Amino acid sequence: MGLGSAVGGLLWARRRHTRSWQTHLAGLIGVLAVGLLSASLATNLVVLGVVMAAAGVAVAPLFVVSYLAADDVTPPYQRTEASTWINTANNLGSAGGSALAGLAIDRTSPSHGFLAAGLLLALVAATVRRPTGGRWWPRRGGRSGPGLRGVRRR
Repeated sequence: MGLGSAVGGLLWARRRHTRSWQTHLAGLIGVLAVGLLSASLATNLVVLGVVMAAAGVAVAPLFVVSYLAADDVTPPYQRTEASTWINTANNLGSAGGSALAGLAIDRTSPSHGFLAAGLLLALVAATVRRPTGGRWWPRRGGRSGPGLRGVRRR
């Protein structure tokens, strides 16, 4: 997964990005979900390694998009804190997901751990991509959307 992430990060940096961060975030989470769902079908460790490397292509770009999204939804004076929350969410998700996958694996098989993680990520991707009917995050440049009324700006 690490090799795939490095390759994905390098490829992501070379692209010109024209879509919204929601679209990118949902798509990258979807790629990771498909990778984990595919890993649940792996028949041996070589296939599993190849599938996990391919799934890893989404990991580094996911962090980049997450940080950019956090920058978009927070005022400039809170961006460091927002980035810290990205790290915290990743650590909490990894710890909780590992614990739940461990329970699934202990009760069934390793493939069920990948299956559970893939299904959860697919649900998250669909939630992120879901139309909200309006813009609730600020646009670049500090103008806030309707959901951020009352947020003090310095």
